[in-house]
Amino acid sequence: MNLKKMCIILFLLASLSVVAVGATMYLQVEWTMSLTAATPNVRFIKWSDSTLYNTIDLPYNIYADIWLQVSNDTTYGVKNTDESNPHTVYLDIESISDTAKVYNITVWIKSMDGNTIKATMTWQGGSLPTAEQSFSAVANTTYIISTWIKGASTVASITATLKLKQAP
Repeated sequence: MNLKKMCIILFLLASLSVVAVGATMYLQVEWTMSLTAATPNVRFIKWSDSTLYNTIDLPYNIYADIWLQVSNDTTYGVKNTDESNPHTVYLDIESISDTAKVYNITVWIKSMDGNTIKATMTWQGGSLPTAEQSFSAVANTTYIISTWIKGASTVASITATLKLKQAP
C-alpha cells in the first residue's frame, strides 16, 4: 500500500473516532464561576503565589448528565487575613445565567485538610436559594473551595455567580 492510501485510511479512522466520541459524550461547555468577597478581611487567595483577590473567575467544562467535582485546593481558596479576629462570612449563589442548562450546583467551603465543612450552598433546579449560608472564618485561616456541578441533558455556556460577604 502506498503512503497516500495509508494516510487517507488513517485520516478516515481518526475522523470516525472523533465522530463516535463526539456523539456519545462530549457536549462541552464552559462554566465560569465568579466569586466576590466584599470585605478586606476575608478574601480569595491564589495558592501558587499567595496573592489575595476580591473576585476570581473559575472556568470549568461541564458535560451533559455527568457530575464534575472540582476542588480548588490547587488554584484558589478563601482566607481570613485578620491576624486576631474571626469573621462571620456568608456564602450565596447569586445568579445562574441559564438554569435550564445545569441540574445541580453544590459549593462547599472546607478546612484545609478537607475534613471539616464550614459552609454548603446547593441549587437543584427551580428558584435560586434565598437564604445565605453563614460560617465563621477563623483568624488567619485558609479554606478550600470545593464544587460539584452536574450539567443538564443539553448544556450550553453558563455563568454562575457566587458571593462571599462578611457580616457588618
